[in-house]
Amino acid sequence: MSKEIIDFLKNAPLKDLKEVFSVLADRVYEHRLANQGFVPLEIFESCLGIAGVSISVQIVNQVVDDQGNSIGFALKLRQSDEVGWQNLYHNTCTTGRIGDTPASALTRDQRETFGEIPKNDKLECLGCTINVETERRSSCLTVMYVRKIKLEDMSSFIGTWKFFSNQQVIDHDEQIVNYNSVFIIFLFLFQFILNNLYTLILSFVVKKQQVYLLILLYSE
Repeated sequence: MSKEIIDFLKNAPLKDLKEVFSVLADRVYEHRLANQGFVPLEIFESCLGIAGVSISVQIVNQVVDDQGNSIGFALKLRQSDEVGWQNLYHNTCTTGRIGDTPASALTRDQRETFGEIPKNDKLECLGCTINVETERRSSCLTVMYVRKIKLEDMSSFIGTWKFFSNQQVIDHDEQIVNYNSVFIIFLFLFQFILNNLYTLILSFVVKKQQVYLLILLYSE
């Protein structure tokens, strides 16, 4: 593309680029329809930046001991030809595509771990997070799942995987995609609240009764 066109696109007011954006949107849409929702890798991050918000599904592999206690996490190495965060470890994740259903997006992410998904693959949905990904000039609405595994289960996973202890994740180990450390810490908080919900409610009720009793005593 000529320097003159690039300079024009850089400097023209966005509202004057309506026809340019319309042509690009049509071409990208047609390509997605013809290619199972994909766009060329060369323009993937630019498409995310123009959209401003994307949707993804992410699975956290939490490693537990025989008593079910968390001892760390299994993360997969991003390859050098992947778009963004190359050669870092991450939770498996897939970006939503045109034509996806919640089930198809989740299935695609499951295959990032197993290839062929086992019938007993148990996932727990944690809800959604919204994360600002400055590298991609956009935000990502992520539907989060957790899979609890044993350390030896990693031998059946496809690709290159590595175990990270709870402390390594909390300390934001430099080998891990930073956003993934944040997601895992969110998981810790979610599990803490869930596991201690009864105690927290009971504590609130007791304190409320104590305050009520103090009000009665003071009023008398």
